Amino acid sequence: LTTRASIFLVTHYQELTELAGLYPAVDNYFFQVQHAISDARGSRSIISTHILSKGKCEEKFYGLKLAELTCIPQVIVSEARRIAEIISFRQKISREKTTHAHEETMVYRLAHKLIQAASNSKL
Repeated sequence: LTTRASIFLVTHYQELTELAGLYPAVDNYFFQVQHAISDARGSRSIISTHILSKGKCEEKFYGLKLAELTCIPQVIVSEARRIAEIISFRQKISREKTTHAHEETMVYRLAHKLIQAASNSKL
């Protein structure tokens, strides 16, 4: 791999992909995965091809997608998907609350600094 990057990071935290919107030197790449099922020699196998692509991965619950291709019973995969969606929803609500609280804090700090500046000015 020849690159001039100062940092190469691999993560499952989708929140980190937002850094590309804040810093022009940050680029997101992800692996697109293509699966093929092979029934060679009487045994079933999954062949995965990984393709490096620019952008951020939109795939949610990759492990569940992979589980669907295996011999794991569908009832287990369905229950796991249901639980994963509940957790994902709760995390989304939590992030929205955190963002709103952060915005309120920043507005308060700005107002406080403006009041301090006004009281310290000679106008």
